[in-house]
Amino acid sequence: MNFTQIDLFDWLKTQPHGYRDLASSGVHGPATMGELGIRLDDLPVSDVNQYGFPPLRELLAAKFGVSVEQVAITPGTSMANYVLMTLMLQSGGAVAMERPVYRPFPAIAESISGRPPLFIEREPAQRYELKAGAVRQLPVDPALVIVTNLHNPSGVLAPFENIDQLADDVAARGGMLMVDEVFLPFVETMQWRTSAARHDHVVATGSLTKAFGLSGLRVGWVLGPKKVIHDVQRLMDYMHVVQATSPEVAAYRVLEAGIGDELLRKARRRAAENLPIVLSALSDLADAEWIEPDGGVVILVRRPSRKPTLSFCQKLYEEENVLTQPGHYFGAPDAVRIGFAGEPVEVADHMKRFVRVWRMEIG
Repeated sequence: MNFTQIDLFDWLKTQPHGYRDLASSGVHGPATMGELGIRLDDLPVSDVNQYGFPPLRELLAAKFGVSVEQVAITPGTSMANYVLMTLMLQSGGAVAMERPVYRPFPAIAESISGRPPLFIEREPAQRYELKAGAVRQLPVDPALVIVTNLHNPSGVLAPFENIDQLADDVAARGGMLMVDEVFLPFVETMQWRTSAARHDHVVATGSLTKAFGLSGLRVGWVLGPKKVIHDVQRLMDYMHVVQATSPEVAAYRVLEAGIGDELLRKARRRAAENLPIVLSALSDLADAEWIEPDGGVVILVRRPSRKPTLSFCQKLYEEENVLTQPGHYFGAPDAVRIGFAGEPVEVADHMKRFVRVWRMEIG
């Protein structure tokens, strides 16, 4: 394997702390275990946890409507995605993925398979719709097709029926469909729904990060066919022999006690409060277009002229200390992904700075 630098993370992680944040894609949840109602002196360091804390697997299975054998616990969605891609692409099969695309996906695909991925375009003119028949038009049979729901970076929801059709097309060509559902819980009633429960050629990933605000726990999951889950767990043996107990026990207690539901309600309120602030600021810009997201705390803003925005994002950071995510890293160089997870007063301030530099830099 030839691991290359994931430039998006280099852009985000190397900036000094204290910047004005229009980059984060998830809400910030409780800062301590105490705020979650968990006492550290009652949190086990070790337990029976060879392939994930059994009560947590059972709880997730019940919530998602799948069997326990269809659930693997992972350290976050990122590990879930990485393990799945490694498993599916180890024989060198082709991979196809949506575009705009979350930057780690093509980077991982190229590292594992040694060749660039194929792309299925999600067009802004069609509201980033997952088009029926897109897989049938690919020049080769893909071993794996990757999409996100909600779409990252636009926040657009793909109906489950569209995912089902896509999975049918992928299955007809002998592959599997991977759906990253980490943002789906931002949508009311969607937190415990999954495409993996609807189709035997879908493997879905998720976690307690983006909408629950519990990124620090690093608790994620893979949902899918029993054989795939078995192989995911055995591949993870190469990374850690026994999984960390404390975070998984904490996650179980949070979900079992209903605390997770309250965290989601807060996250949705924050998204609903901040989105109008962002849209109001953007409405003052002549050279900007966007699709209103269906949920979550990100929005993709594009230039109708289709000129690149990387220099704008650099200037915004240099002059106003406001950090965004350049569309350059998502395969949409004419766009900027704005994250609006912060306090409303902060989001309003940061958007004023965004608009000022946009007008000066772009017009």
